[in-house]
Parts: sequence; structure tokens; C-alpha cells
Amino acid sequence: MRTGWGNKTKTQELLPYEYGDGNPVPTIIFKDLPSTFHAYVISIIFAFTGSFSSLLIRDKVKYAKYEKFSRFYSLVFMVFAVAILVYAVSLSCLVTGDEKMQVVPA
Repeated sequence: MRTGWGNKTKTQELLPYEYGDGNPVPTIIFKDLPSTFHAYVISIIFAFTGSFSSLLIRDKVKYAKYEKFSRFYSLVFMVFAVAILVYAVSLSCLVTGDEKMQVVPA
């Protein structure tokens, strides 16, 4: 019986991963980029937190400034997450392109 935090999640079973800095990092996009993966996850968490708090206080008039602020930082972190993803994809494409270009002597 599998219990506890140390077991694989369903996502880890579906995606190939390796351990970088002691934590699992998906190897599809974030191979050899564990800190980039962690920044991506943190930015996704902040984007969802901002959008969720904006939705929760949407109809409260006295919290209108906070609602606008939370909507703004949600958008900022969404853009940041997309930028990190584009950066990681471009690096992974460059690395796989270099590996394909190598000539192996016979």
C-alpha cells in the first residue's frame, strides 16, 4: 500500500523526470534546468493565488483596490510563467539541436 509524501504522483508516473537538486524535475522541457522549473512552478502558484483571490473578492466594494491589485499581479505572474516556459523550450530545442548535429566517428 502506497501512502505518504515520498511516493510518486500520477503526473510523475506519466512524465519522464530526473532528480535535480534533490527534487524531481521533468526532463521533457526542463532537463538540466531545475532552478528554472522551480521558478516556473512558483510563478504558476502566484498566478493562481492572485486570480483566485480576485475572484473571491470580486463583488466587495470596499476591497476594490485589492481586487485590482490581485488581478494585476496574477497577470504579471502569468506572463512571467509563459516567459520562463518559452525560455526553457528554446534552451531545450537548442540543446537537442546540438546533440543531433554531432558527428560520431566510425
